[in-house]
Amino acid sequence: MAERIVEDGYQRLKVRLPALLGVSSEMNEPRYPPLKGIMAAGRAQIPVWTAADLGLSDLAPRVQLSRLYVETREAKVELIEAESPAEAGTKLADKLREARLV
Repeated sequence: MAERIVEDGYQRLKVRLPALLGVSSEMNEPRYPPLKGIMAAGRAQIPVWTAADLGLSDLAPRVQLSRLYVETREAKVELIEAESPAEAGTKLADKLREARLV
């Protein structure tokens, strides 16, 4: 489902995948309201509704968190010192063979 902004709000479109969406150069350019609109927004009362006001007082959570953790990664670094690049390459190949990676 894709949404696009039109003059009076949003328009939702259902498309089958794969789909190609085009974006014009005006994307993400803010449209500034006139001064009259800014002043009216400052005086506007924003309604606040509770779940009970909407008839949703008996909501149960749909998601149950079973585990929360931060994955940690450990890295080991071993510098190979050699007199020449060829010698360093030979030592690296030997280390990789010892670790059974090649």
